[in-house]
Amino acid sequence: SGEQPFIAFDRSDRADLEDEMKKVQRQEMERLLYVALTRARHTLVLAFDADFFRGKRGVHSDTQLKWLQADTNDANAEIMSALSDEAMACEKTAARHEEWAPESVADSLTALPLETGWVGIARQRAASIIKTITPSQFAPEEESTETPSTEEWVEIEPELRPPRIDNPATRYGVWWHDFAEQIPWWSEPKKWNQTFERNLAASPEIARSKREWQLLQNQIESADGLGRHLRDANLVRQEMPFFWRMAEHKCLEGIIDLALFEADSKKWFILDWKTNRLELDEIDKLRASYRPQIAAYWKAIAGMTDRPVTAGIYSTSTGKLLVYDEDELGAEWERLKNLPANDFPG
Repeated sequence: SGEQPFIAFDRSDRADLEDEMKKVQRQEMERLLYVALTRARHTLVLAFDADFFRGKRGVHSDTQLKWLQADTNDANAEIMSALSDEAMACEKTAARHEEWAPESVADSLTALPLETGWVGIARQRAASIIKTITPSQFAPEEESTETPSTEEWVEIEPELRPPRIDNPATRYGVWWHDFAEQIPWWSEPKKWNQTFERNLAASPEIARSKREWQLLQNQIESADGLGRHLRDANLVRQEMPFFWRMAEHKCLEGIIDLALFEADSKKWFILDWKTNRLELDEIDKLRASYRPQIAAYWKAIAGMTDRPVTAGIYSTSTGKLLVYDEDELGAEWERLKNLPANDFPG
């Protein structure tokens, strides 16, 4: 991670320290709840703590209910209150267990009858398994290495990431994503610079980081660049996870680097950071290489929110914002979803 240890020199720093600790705790709890909600194979048990752990004002602050946004008047309150609070037998589960009666064990293996019926059942069951696909699987492969690419690294759950990054390109890409996730876009630019300075020491390429941060600032200041989308946004989400059912037995799961929602026009703008080293005359190649990945992001957010979505990539090494045309992404998604099973990433 690009975060540095926090040192409090006097009591005036206490508020900043407490805010930082609360942020870390919130992100950790939201991540754990996200994993729990998307990994349950059959039944998910939640602790309904509506009547417990309320603060002095009768409001939840650090509870599961709070992080699920299911407290009174929250977005998910009605859904949570409708869930059953009693343990009941599931008819489907009971029927399945009856089908899988234990087989008798013969005294001699030579006398054991060969029962292969379970193989056919297994094959039938396999057809109903939901396959999870990550948009990073559509991204071009980086140089051969045991370390996951930047795209894959960002989408790996923190607990499952390798202990070290061997690929220099991935090291820089991970640093940039960690830094960009911390930028407080809703505050004044002065705090953006403070975030950069705080993360700079952890960069594997300090000179490059300074140069590319300046390019990003120039891009934001341009009239029709990223700055326009930031100014028009009412909602800003960094490293926004999604889990979308794209077909009967296929789901898309990934993370959007930067998602902006414009309430006035009721539309989304989503952005993916690209830290590939390249020259200006290679921009078109970069755009084409990542079109499949961005088409998957675009379709997932449009499908989940039923709102118009504009999508693009930002090249950190050139300072260029590349926005894709909606028809272009639509055609690419049609190609992806109609790929034969053997050609589909997985």
